[in-house]
Amino acid sequence: MQQNIHLEVFDHEDIEYGSLLGKGAEGVVQRCKVLYNELPVDAAVKTVMNNSEDALTITLDEIELLWFVFF
Repeated sequence: MQQNIHLEVFDHEDIEYGSLLGKGAEGVVQRCKVLYNELPVDAAVKTVMNNSEDALTITLDEIELLWFVFF
């Protein structure tokens, strides 16, 4: 699947990190709130701990799957 999906990149100062949602070989996922257009929005953030090609491919695949679920 290759889609033209716009991703928003946030400054670390705009992210309020919360509880751990999951942990895998490529990184960890946490609940968070981000300031988007000056409003707090519930979200999740993934911190990639392994930058191998496989780990990055998994992360990009997850983003595509989430896009299809929510849009």
